[in-house]
Amino acid sequence: MISRPAAGALLAACAALHPAMTAPASPISNEDVVRLAAAGETDESIVQVIEAASSTAFDLDPEIVVELRRAGVSDKVIEAMRRASSRARAQPPSGPAPALEGALEVAFGPPAPGLPLRPPTIPAAGQDGAAVAFAFYLACATPDHVPEGWLSSPLAAELPRHHMIWFFDEARPVAGAERRLRLELPASRLLPLPAGRHALLAGLASREGAGPWRLLAAAQADLETAAGSASRLTLSLRERRGGSPFAPGYLCAVTSAGPDP
Repeated sequence: MISRPAAGALLAACAALHPAMTAPASPISNEDVVRLAAAGETDESIVQVIEAASSTAFDLDPEIVVELRRAGVSDKVIEAMRRASSRARAQPPSGPAPALEGALEVAFGPPAPGLPLRPPTIPAAGQDGAAVAFAFYLACATPDHVPEGWLSSPLAAELPRHHMIWFFDEARPVAGAERRLRLELPASRLLPLPAGRHALLAGLASREGAGPWRLLAAAQADLETAAGSASRLTLSLRERRGGSPFAPGYLCAVTSAGPDP
């Protein structure tokens, strides 16, 4: 199924560290995960290695996922592989934006002055009991900015052709609220963007188990970035109370968009 000669020695070293294993320095692959499962490591230990890896090289095409299950890799581990792949695809470069690029600061605030900032939450399990994942997305639909591999975006089936600028799915249990998740979004995030006009798409998405990502809320903003300077996009994310606990309704609104003051 998968071939990488160096993986044998790598996984032997990982398996020798029990119960805590360290992530390999080179990208962790399907073969690495299969060898760990075959060595009898627990799902928790394998997930720990995946989450600690500095980079990943997973192949999660549907037919490959079938082979992974046949090789003894659990759905819990496969979902951890999916999350790691999503983060790797959407992770922006670290450090300041290059001199020939513009920059975009994304900030989150309340819907209006004086109102509290109330981050949206979502049930941790769907109606069929499957684990729920929760994410914020920011994409650009300007045709010149769409990469050839845009179909690898987690929202390829939901959004028009786009470049996924930021996909954030680090949801955590809500303190004091049983079986609910909340996105641990930073107050703001600086992202490098090519200078030019951008048709931005932002909002919330969720998925149940290994199913596809589905949009929960969406907003649009046209914004221009200039080389060597920053623009700012401020968003309000809200959960509308009432209704079904599995479909309470979510709102994403653009509060402001323009040059960074």
